[in-house]
Amino acid sequence: MPTEYYLWQWADNDLAGHPHAVVAGLQAGDLPPAIQPFLIRRAYARLATVLDRHRAELSERVIEPAPNLPGGAHYIRLRLPLGDSPGLATHLLWAGWDAKLTVFNATTRRLIGLPKRNVVESTGGRQWVDIAVADIPGRLHKLAAEPGLAALACYDRDGNMFQIWSHGGRFAVEWQLLPDRDLHRQRIWVAGRPTAELHRRRLGTLAHGLDLFATELLELGDVYQLWKAFLANSCPPSSHRWRDITRLLNRHEQPLRGRSATPAVFGQN
Repeated sequence: MPTEYYLWQWADNDLAGHPHAVVAGLQAGDLPPAIQPFLIRRAYARLATVLDRHRAELSERVIEPAPNLPGGAHYIRLRLPLGDSPGLATHLLWAGWDAKLTVFNATTRRLIGLPKRNVVESTGGRQWVDIAVADIPGRLHKLAAEPGLAALACYDRDGNMFQIWSHGGRFAVEWQLLPDRDLHRQRIWVAGRPTAELHRRRLGTLAHGLDLFATELLELGDVYQLWKAFLANSCPPSSHRWRDITRLLNRHEQPLRGRSATPAVFGQN
């Protein structure tokens, strides 16, 4: 099946950024006010390398010029007539990262990155974009109803992550900071209640779960407040203790963290 990618830059305004609505506008010949022109030279050096690498798969690379910005463009559209190319989405994401370009697969209706405000991804790869505080309770209740150990992660536009693990009515929260969008400097902490208790607990099963302290098994109300804080500020709040688990992430017994690469249906808020 032919695949199309769109790349653009979000405008610095308070308008919501739902990628499927942006693409629908572009396909209709409109310029959604949620996006703004960008300078090609700031994005195209790294992007050209990616496009040359995938030249055989591409049938079109359209750069829509922005007449009011010399050297500028409104968006870039790429078409692959024989279907998606392995690794292309990841290559496009990193090529556009420094230029703050968003990458959207219009065929699978999947945001690759970056969101205008945030993007939430569940264990199965389902996405919700630009959630607000009012959306949190619904997402948490659905997560709690999942069988076995389940997780969802919320990313802001700078790559910082708020991840929730759920099993048997209990929760764990992890908070990851990505300074200057540099994966070599990422730090991740697990939240705990501000009480001194060192008893170990397990969230999940022996085969698939997290080793925690008892104070790190949280109630739904704790998770709500912490997620609300993440949407307002990328820094972990002082209401909880934060244990640095960065060095544990590459151990083979640890569950995987990070964005899902599996195409999925684009969720509605």
